[in-house]
Amino acid sequence: VSVGLLVLASVPAFADMREQLQVFLAENLLLPQVASTVIEYVNQFADAAGRLSLVGTLLFFVTALWTMLSVEDTFNRIWRSARRRPMVYRIVLYWAALTAGPLLLTALVWLNLRLDTATGGFLSGVPHWIPWLFSTVLLALGYRLIPYRPVRLLHALIGAGFAALLLEFLKWGMTRYVYAFPTYEVVYGAFSVLPVFLLWVYSVWVVVLLGALLSANLGFADTDAIVIHGPAAEFERARDILDRIARKGPGDGISVSELGSAFGHNAAVADRVGSALARLGYIIRVWPVTRRTSLNYVWTERWIGSPQLPQMSLRALRDDEA
Repeated sequence: VSVGLLVLASVPAFADMREQLQVFLAENLLLPQVASTVIEYVNQFADAAGRLSLVGTLLFFVTALWTMLSVEDTFNRIWRSARRRPMVYRIVLYWAALTAGPLLLTALVWLNLRLDTATGGFLSGVPHWIPWLFSTVLLALGYRLIPYRPVRLLHALIGAGFAALLLEFLKWGMTRYVYAFPTYEVVYGAFSVLPVFLLWVYSVWVVVLLGALLSANLGFADTDAIVIHGPAAEFERARDILDRIARKGPGDGISVSELGSAFGHNAAVADRVGSALARLGYIIRVWPVTRRTSLNYVWTERWIGSPQLPQMSLRALRDDEA
């Protein structure tokens, strides 16, 4: 948010919209009890950042980029993506999001205000669904675009709608709790905003992860249903694959398409098994230079036995499956 306000302050055309954007964020993304204080500190932080040197400003942006990269890594673990985007591509993508995102959000707030004025305040009379819709669209974009694997739009929307609904219940519940138990102000005094804000941020992150888990598992249910699962089945599948790779000459490897029957021709299962075998040091995955945008690219891989494969036992694989 601080980076967004800093970007807006540097664009004269959006300077007068900064206050409206703050009101929108306070009403839709923060608890009423902490909104004004948090926005005040965010403004102070952004103003201080605006007076930083070039190196300081770059470090300011790097901090925000690092946070976004951590979110991406978490989503990739949830969606079981064995690959990561090239670092340069990730930095360029999120740098664009940090700079263009606030401008787009401000334009939407401006459009909402114009529509509200044109309709004589009609939109202000039905505010309850606007935060839910905003959260749903934002989370659906995150669930679909951040993981480095294909995510169906329907699955992203279902997970996002579920998480946005939980966010509304969370906001309602925490607001009632803070009003009903004001003892935290007695304990923390002037710092009482900090624990409430940290609790809110943590709770929101948990809700976002629950929506991501729902979205990811909807995708797994679509692709994994025809393959037998369980530790014993996974162990036998991996052992058979290692046996077939070991029969090849050193460095030859085997195309994953030749192993299709072992996975029920299911690319998601192949990706998961390959990730486990590579992590345990049994194989080396070799990907094509041009990667496609669907799970079909898995079948163009080659799996090569690691140099230590002839001397390795299956103990690590057994323990991993257990």
